[in-house]
Amino acid sequence: MTDPVALNQRRSRILIASIGVVPVVLGVVLDLAAGLLPILTVVGVVVAVAVGYLLVSKADSWVLRSTGAIQADPERYQRLHNLVEGLCLANGIPKPTIFVLTDAAPNCFSVGRSARQATLVVTDALVDSLNRVELEGVVAHELVHIRQHDTQFNAVAALVLGSPLRVLGPVLRWLVGRLEGDHRESLVDLAACQMTRYPPGLLGALEHIDSIGSPTRAATPATSHLWLAPVAFTNDVADGRHSGHAVMNERMALLREL
Repeated sequence: MTDPVALNQRRSRILIASIGVVPVVLGVVLDLAAGLLPILTVVGVVVAVAVGYLLVSKADSWVLRSTGAIQADPERYQRLHNLVEGLCLANGIPKPTIFVLTDAAPNCFSVGRSARQATLVVTDALVDSLNRVELEGVVAHELVHIRQHDTQFNAVAALVLGSPLRVLGPVLRWLVGRLEGDHRESLVDLAACQMTRYPPGLLGALEHIDSIGSPTRAATPATSHLWLAPVAFTNDVADGRHSGHAVMNERMALLREL
């Protein structure tokens, strides 16, 4: 089987290179059109390097600022901290920084440049509405993303989709979708169940989240792919909700077969 860490690192490099090539090509075209020395081409290379650095080093912090999440107080969210720490210790994963977001919809996501620089973001509704085994299943799902380095690719993709390049929205979304691959979340669900050894926990959480059906207010078209429960954005709100529900149904059906 393909090493998921190596695969996600390769996905991140491909996405960053795809964005970096834009200023280089633009510089070459302008140099050829103006009959200049390769001045603008060099400028394009410098811009591409700077863009690559920003995508790698700033994507996760940009995502966190865009949601308005704050660091979870260890006393107020003691149950969450203890649960995360226990799963991390049992599976040899560095404990991520935990942030909480005020939102009526139970949901969560994770970002980070590596497993040692990762952040788990949960809504307060998620913490308040799930029992321990359900919350454990959800946390395990996000820890799998962290362990597999999905978090860097996800954060870079969010920054790319939220950048001025969003005028190329359809092309960028197609590229991100191709790099993500099919059924990625279902595969992470299965790995999370191996971690907890209790599929009904994650299944119960997904069923609860899907039954509420409230959209996550902090989600945007640029960050929609990050969330545990998919947040669909289309011109028709009803179609968007139907699409997200269909994805959840597919994941829940797979978990019921375990």
